[in-house]
Amino acid sequence: MEPGRERPAPSLAPQGNFDITIPAPKRAPLGQDVDLLRFQVREILIEGSTVLSGNDLSALTAPLIGREASLSDIIAIAEAIEARYREEGYLLVRTVVPPQRTRNGIFRIQVVEGHIGSVSVEGLSGAEEARARGMLLPLLAERPLRNATMERALLLLNDLPGMKAVGLLKPSKEETGAADLVVTAKVAAVDVTASIDNRSSRYEGPWVANSDLGLNSLSGFGERVSLGVSSTPDGRKKKAVRLGYAQPLGVDGLLASLAFDYSMSRPGFTLSEQDARTFSSNLGGRIAYPVIRSRAHTVMAEGGLTARMANSHLSGAPVSFDRWRVADAKLSWLHSGWLSGVNSMGAGISRGLPQLGGSQKDVELLSRGGADPGFTKYTFDISRLQNLAPAWDLYVGASGQYADRTLLSGEEFALGGTTFGHGFDPSALLGDHGFGTTVSLRHDISPLAPMVRSLMAYTFYDAGLVWTHSTGGQQGLASFGGGLRSALNESLEGTLELAHRAYGADSTAGGHFARVIVALSGRF
Repeated sequence: MEPGRERPAPSLAPQGNFDITIPAPKRAPLGQDVDLLRFQVREILIEGSTVLSGNDLSALTAPLIGREASLSDIIAIAEAIEARYREEGYLLVRTVVPPQRTRNGIFRIQVVEGHIGSVSVEGLSGAEEARARGMLLPLLAERPLRNATMERALLLLNDLPGMKAVGLLKPSKEETGAADLVVTAKVAAVDVTASIDNRSSRYEGPWVANSDLGLNSLSGFGERVSLGVSSTPDGRKKKAVRLGYAQPLGVDGLLASLAFDYSMSRPGFTLSEQDARTFSSNLGGRIAYPVIRSRAHTVMAEGGLTARMANSHLSGAPVSFDRWRVADAKLSWLHSGWLSGVNSMGAGISRGLPQLGGSQKDVELLSRGGADPGFTKYTFDISRLQNLAPAWDLYVGASGQYADRTLLSGEEFALGGTTFGHGFDPSALLGDHGFGTTVSLRHDISPLAPMVRSLMAYTFYDAGLVWTHSTGGQQGLASFGGGLRSALNESLEGTLELAHRAYGADSTAGGHFARVIVALSGRF
C-alpha cells in the first residue's frame, strides 16, 4: 500500500516512421555500337557541384584519367558521384552526362543538386493545414535538400496527435532540378484504448481494467485531450481517473502538456477488516522538444513541474500525509540500425521544492521517518534490442536511481511488476537507491491460425537491488519465466505469462512461487 507511486510516464516521441515516395529516374540504355567506342580520357569536368569538395570529386574521377575508356565508364563515374551525394544525405541529386563533342579527351558531367520547388498539403484545412505547411517550410529554404531535413519535417508532422501523413515527390514542371512535394494527411479525431490484466497485488486487485479516450485536434489547432479511468472489477479496491491536455507550440516539434490524475483505493486481503484507504493525486505541466528527430536517431529533451499528494488512513485515522513539489528534467536518446539493433538511453534529475508549499522536513505523518521533501535524485535507463537471426531477438535493459537523502514513499525506486520482478507484486521492494536489470530472448512464430496476425514466444530473467539512505540496508529480488504474446489483428493483443520467483519475498504470494499473468489490450 504505497499511495503516490503510480503516475503517468512522460510522453516521448516514438522512433516513428513516415512514407515518402521518390520516383527514381531511369537512364536510357546505350546502343551496343556506341559502347564499343573507346576514348583517351585527359580530364573530367564536374559542373554544378557545390557540396562535394574538389578532393572528393578528384578521388572519384582519378581512376579514368590518362586511360582509355568507354562512354559506359564515364556514366559509371557519374553514378559514383551521385552515390557519394546519397552517402552524404542528399537524395534528390542527379548526375547526367550531357550530349557533348570531345576530341581532346575532356568530358563533362553535370550535377543537378535537387531541391523542393513547392509544397502542397491535401486532406487538411484551416489551422491544421497552416500548421502542416509551416512545418514543411524548411524544405523550401534548403538547397540542395538534405534527407535529414525532410525526415525531421515529416516525422514531426506525424508526431502531431492523431496525424498520419505521407509524402510524394514529383519532378517540377516549372523549375529544372526541383521537385514538388505533395503531402496527403489525415487526423484520427478519436482513439480509444482498453486493457485488463492481473498484474496488481491482492491488496489492489489482482485484476485491474483501464480505458482511455483521446480526442485529437477537435478545434483544428493540433491539440489532444485525453480522459482515462482505471478500476478493479468490484469498483472498490481501486479507482483512478486521468485527464490530459497536450498542445504543439510552433512548427518545430515543441510540445507542452498538462496532466492530472487522482486515485483512491480500499485495499483488501489482510487489510480488508481495518478499513484502510489511500488517496493520491498528481498535477503537473511538461514541455518537450526533439533536439534530433530522424528515423535512425531521436534525442528528446524535456522537463516539468508537478504537485503531488499522497495520504493513507486506517480505521478512519490518518497514517501518513505527503504533499510535495518536484521539478525534473530528462534527456533521452533512441537509435536504430547499428549492428541490426535498437539502442535506448535516458538520464534525468529531479529536485524537490518544499519552498513552493507542501510538507516540510521532520513534520508528523510523513510516509517515511526522516524523509526530506527537498531531495535531489538522479535516474538513468538503458536498453538494447538485438536481432540475432531471422525471427530471433535478444532484449537487455537496466535502470537505476540514486538519491541524496531519504525520500518520501512516492519517490522511491520500486522493484516488482512489469519492469523488474515479473514474479512479484508491483512495488514489492522500495528504496532510496535502486538498480534493476532484465534480459529476454524472443522468437517470432508463424501464426497457427488465420485470425492470429503475429505470435511471439519469450523467456526472461530479471533482478534488482534497493538500498535505504538512512541505514544502507540492502534488499533484492529476482524472477524468471516465459510466455506468449499475440496480436490477433491490428487492434487486439494478448499476453499469457508464467513468472517464477527465484529469490526475494512477496507480501501476498504466500507459499506460491509462481504466478500466471494474463493481459488483454485493444486500440480502436
